[in-house]
Amino acid sequence: MVRESTLRLKKWDKKIDPAIVLQRFSALKDISEEQLDPYLIQVTGYEKRVKEFLEAKGITPTLIAFYLAYARELLGKTFGSISSETLRNEELAIRSKWVNRGLEDSNLQEIAKMFGIDPKPLPIPVEVFKIFNDIETTEDLAKLNVFVPSGIAYELSTEKAYNGTHSLKIYSINGSDMDFRSYPFEQLPSLTFDIDLSKYKEIQFRLWTDTSGYINVYVVGYDKDNNIIFGQNYDIGFLGDIGFITQYWGYLHFSKEAFVNFYGLDPSLWDLCVKLKIMIWGSFSNRIYIDTFMGRLV
Repeated sequence: MVRESTLRLKKWDKKIDPAIVLQRFSALKDISEEQLDPYLIQVTGYEKRVKEFLEAKGITPTLIAFYLAYARELLGKTFGSISSETLRNEELAIRSKWVNRGLEDSNLQEIAKMFGIDPKPLPIPVEVFKIFNDIETTEDLAKLNVFVPSGIAYELSTEKAYNGTHSLKIYSINGSDMDFRSYPFEQLPSLTFDIDLSKYKEIQFRLWTDTSGYINVYVVGYDKDNNIIFGQNYDIGFLGDIGFITQYWGYLHFSKEAFVNFYGLDPSLWDLCVKLKIMIWGSFSNRIYIDTFMGRLV
């Protein structure tokens, strides 16, 4: 039988008496401290080990925060009574979630081993993101055909990086703000690169800017004969996570699901695409950084 909300509220009101709650907390405070102290000591120790491990691998501070969140989830399991095969299953569930969010499975497995866990392999299929260009070297940069309009320049930069130590910096030569909202589509900054879209459900990359605003990205797809097969009228656009992109590595993405369900295009065109052109539209300060192109595997 489902209780009426009014009865639930009355019960809660009688049960949550501030004086009684205070009395309970006061009585249990010493016991809680006794249980909490060793946990906090372990948290500090594990966080230091995980952080040192990730820094040695060149993982950026932004990503380290997410790896630490994974480590804290593991500690919550190992500090309790879970052990053996149940603990391995719990770790696998947690790791699968973080792999889906873009973390490297190999790094997560190494962290799991710090907790004495023998990690299981990820189940197949799994929504794994594969990095296909991390813009770490001049060779990586050369895989992108970068176009910038007059007064704008680009370079491989160590000033900001989402993953690793480098990213693509696009900046104003005279230091003024970059407002591309009134530019013709052909004059927008663009990145063109070879990719077999049939292997991926979604393409995404990271963009850093220190100004917030409406940011859009338009795409054009080409087949093996270099014919435009979608986006010729610059009508296929996708958005980044504008709400938190300021002073942060936001992500911009383009999915097959949206390609078919939102734009109403033939899915076979997605599978025929072997080259993609991405154009960046919006208002920015005098610099933006682009890094870590990845695809969600089919």
